[in-house]
Parts: sequence; structure tokens; C-alpha cells
Amino acid sequence: MELIINGLSGFVCALSCSKTCSVGDVKAEIWSLLGISCIEQKLVHCGEEVEDTVELGSLDADVDGAAPHSLELSLFRVDPRRAQALHDVRNNGLCLEMLSDDLRKDRDIVLAAVKHNGFALVHAHPDLRKDREIALASVSDRGFVLRYLEPSFKADRDIVLAAVSNDGFALRNACDSLRADREVALCAVKTNGSAVQYVGSCLAEDREIALAAVHSSGAALRYVLPTFRKDREVVLAAVRSCGQALKFVQDERLKCDLEVALAAVASDFTAFQHLPPVLKKNRVVALAAVKQSPGIFKSLPEEVKADREVALAAVSNDGFLFTLITQELQHDREIVLAAVSNSAVLAYTSEEMQKDKDVVLAAVRHEGTMLQYSSGHLKSDSEVVLTAVNNNGFAIIYADGKLRSCREVMLEAVRNSGSVLQWAPPQLKEDLQVALAAVASNPAATKFVSDELKKKRCLDCEF
Repeated sequence: MELIINGLSGFVCALSCSKTCSVGDVKAEIWSLLGISCIEQKLVHCGEEVEDTVELGSLDADVDGAAPHSLELSLFRVDPRRAQALHDVRNNGLCLEMLSDDLRKDRDIVLAAVKHNGFALVHAHPDLRKDREIALASVSDRGFVLRYLEPSFKADRDIVLAAVSNDGFALRNACDSLRADREVALCAVKTNGSAVQYVGSCLAEDREIALAAVHSSGAALRYVLPTFRKDREVVLAAVRSCGQALKFVQDERLKCDLEVALAAVASDFTAFQHLPPVLKKNRVVALAAVKQSPGIFKSLPEEVKADREVALAAVSNDGFLFTLITQELQHDREIVLAAVSNSAVLAYTSEEMQKDKDVVLAAVRHEGTMLQYSSGHLKSDSEVVLTAVNNNGFAIIYADGKLRSCREVMLEAVRNSGSVLQWAPPQLKEDLQVALAAVASNPAATKFVSDELKKKRCLDCEF
């Protein structure tokens, strides 16, 4: 399309552009033709400045939606110093602080700054801090800026609503009448539940506000009236949002309520510490807690630790807890399998379990060097040893001597850990494939290759 650029005195230039060209692209063309930097250019269409990202094809479309064959834009040259300031604050509103006094009095610059970062308001000229549009833009971006506004704005309902919609805690800086405004209060607690502490006293008994607050943040339970801390629905909503809210419950019956307890530990396992002793002994609650965090198992009463399902859930997440379960459960094959599958704990299992091939296989899959704790006959089992060296080549030092001489086993071991070649028998150190695999895994393994093989194959060159 043809693009006509006009100035205050009439025609300036004509450009040939595609419909997908952006206004920023046009500015770059004008810069190359006329020497006016992009930052100094202001392009206007139908009385409105157009942003750099706008595509030409989207401007002044025909009625049927088709882009025109030609388009006219008006070019205005702006003060480069002001243009640079606008550019800077649009990218970082706090740059306003670094500008000269005359630029901090410029409404457009200040408005652009607070739209990017509302806190930039504190660097604006005092006269502009009294501008309602600037104040509204500031709190819409940073609600807490309400504290820096003129008292009249703290009593402006639209400004306060914008502030608490962004940051509920801004309610503390609103005038008393607006803190007592139900809509404003609800908006604040839905944004930040703990803002309920700043709600006007006339709304303290409003159950909907209390519920909205704890739904938003369970910790807000500490700020609502004692009657709500005894209200089962409010308490349940609070602990589902934040398990730690359990410590603010004021009704002992609710603290002993199984549903409340389960909701609390499901939300935050640390809520377990706030449970009454009777529920800490409850296997259902304990099970929910260790599923959230297996470390809770350490603080469970001994009778609960003896529960098979609780113990299984604990070691399934952290096998090292195996040492804390009862002797009877340490002989439970399913529990042992769960523990050795995620932690290097085969050493703590019974001799019977160390003779169990499935248990040992599970252990060496997790950590190959657990082979050292297996029964002697399993150190001679090729499947077990191959599984171990596949996980950790150094496991070969715990294998039976016969298998350490096995080419297949040694090849698997050096592929995993090249320096294992040092424990290979002489004939395997001279095996080209074994040597190459070892050095491919760890170049430093070259020193363990036999001198004879190096001479024959020039291995130093190959490696």
C-alpha cells in the first residue's frame, strides 16, 4: 500500500509499505529518509496517536473490512528530551525519580510512569499527586500507594475500590466510612483474607465477610471474631486454605473433629503438631499426614508407627524411615521392597530379605553398590550383578570373582564407570571393546588399559 506522511505544513513524504508493516517500521523508514529519530516521531491517525506495534493494515479499513490501497498519517516532531523521558518511564516507571523537576511536572510523563509502576507517584510533582486520574492509575497498579494519596482520595470510593482490588491490605489506609462499606470490605478480603482485621467494626459480625476472608487466606481466622473461630463451616474453609489455621480454632470439639483435622493436614502437614493427642493417635489422620510428608512418621506415637499401612506409606516415600518401624514390620516383604526401591537401606534389612532375589534386585536398581549387602549366592547371580553394574559400575567390586572375570559383566560396568577397568582381570584389560568402552565413559581410564594393547592398537591415539 502507499503511505502518505503529512506534517503541519503539508506533504512530507510517501512510502511503499505492506499491510503487515508496523508503525514502528514506518518510523524507522522516516528516520532513514529524514533523519528524525524514532523517539522524536509522533504519528497520528484520525486524531489519535498510534502505537508502534499497530499494523498499517488495521488502520482505516474500508466498510467491508478490506485494507485501503493508500493511507495517510500525520507526523509531529516532539521534544527529544521529553520523548526520551516518556520512553524511559514507559519501560520503568521508577525512572521518574531521576528526571528533572520540569519533566516531573509533565502530566503525560507522570501518568505513563504510574501506569507502569504505581509507586512512581511518590516521585511526581506535588501538584500532580492531587490529580485524580493519576491517583487512580497508581493504586490500580500498586494498591498500597493509597497511603501516599491525598486524604480526599482515601475517601474516594472508586479509588479505594481500585486499591483494595489490587492489594486488600490497602483497606487500612482508607477512610473510616469506606472501611465500613460492605462492598469495599468484601473486595479487600477476597484479595487478601487477612485484610479482615481492617474492616470496620460494624462489619465484624458479617459472616459472609468472615467466610470470604478465610477462603482467601486461612490465616485470616486469627482476625475474625471468636464466634467464627467456633463456626464449623468457617473453620473448615480456613484449614482447607491454610492448615496452620488450626491453631486459631477456639472450640476444642472442632479441634477433635476428624474432618477438620484431615482437611488441615491435607493442606499443610505441619498442622499435625497442632492436633490434640487423641487425633495424633488416629491412624487415618496419621496416614494422611505421612502421605503429605513422610518425616511426620518420626513424631508419631509408637502404636501408630506399628500400623502396617502407615509404615508402608512412610517408607514408600522415604525408605530411610525403615529403621524406625517395628521389628515385626521390618520382616514384611512388601514394606522392605518399598523401602529399598527408593533408598539405600538394604544394609538394615534382615538376612532373610538379603537372600530374597526380588528384594536385592529392587535395591540394586536404586543403588548398585547395595550389592555388597546381598547374600553371597546373589553376588554370583548374573542378573543381579548385571543390574547392579548397570546402575553403578563400581558395584562390580562386590560381585563374585567369577563374574568379575565375565566379559559381559565387565563391559556393562565400564560403560557405566570407565575407571572400573582397574579391577578387570589382565585378559579383559587387553580386550579392545572393553578398553574402548571404558575410555569412552571416562578418558582417564586409559591408564588402566594394558600396555600390550596400547602398543598393538595405538590406543592412545584412538582415545
